[in-house]
Amino acid sequence: MLLLTLFPSTGLFRWPSMIFWLLVFSQAGLLLWLNDSGWSALMTLTAGPWTEPFNSPLGPVLPGVLVLMIGALISLARWVWRANPIDCGLALALVFSALATDRYFDSGDPLPLLAAAASSMVLTLIYTAWRMAFTDRLTGLPSRRALDQALRHGGRRFSVAMIDVDHFKKVNDRFGHP
Repeated sequence: MLLLTLFPSTGLFRWPSMIFWLLVFSQAGLLLWLNDSGWSALMTLTAGPWTEPFNSPLGPVLPGVLVLMIGALISLARWVWRANPIDCGLALALVFSALATDRYFDSGDPLPLLAAAASSMVLTLIYTAWRMAFTDRLTGLPSRRALDQALRHGGRRFSVAMIDVDHFKKVNDRFGHP
């Protein structure tokens, strides 16, 4: 999932986006396949030294869980640095995935935590799509679509004041866009 954030968003039908969506849907297919027998089969396939816990000051820790948590920290740092909500949703999904992996090895049911991981990514994508539609990318201000929605839901009595600044390009050229 962390690698998915490295793909540029270049449009829906370009190769990087198609690879991105192939990875996303293959992960969703894997989660659907992972019922009790599927999860056991996956763990058998991926068995190795990374599935054996090691002792830490916090108790026994699985290397795979540690890797997922490191990925979550990297994604969280990217979110703080770039303010991209997808990085925050990815950090949440990685934390839920780490908890699900840990729960599986403690003979618990990982599916609720995996569902929480998938839900956090879906909600993040919905929020990101809403933000793209309702805020201006350059200024971060509400967009024309947000104005139209506010006017539709503003009730019957309201006032609107709009200002048009002539020759605003000169202001931008002299002082810059910020």
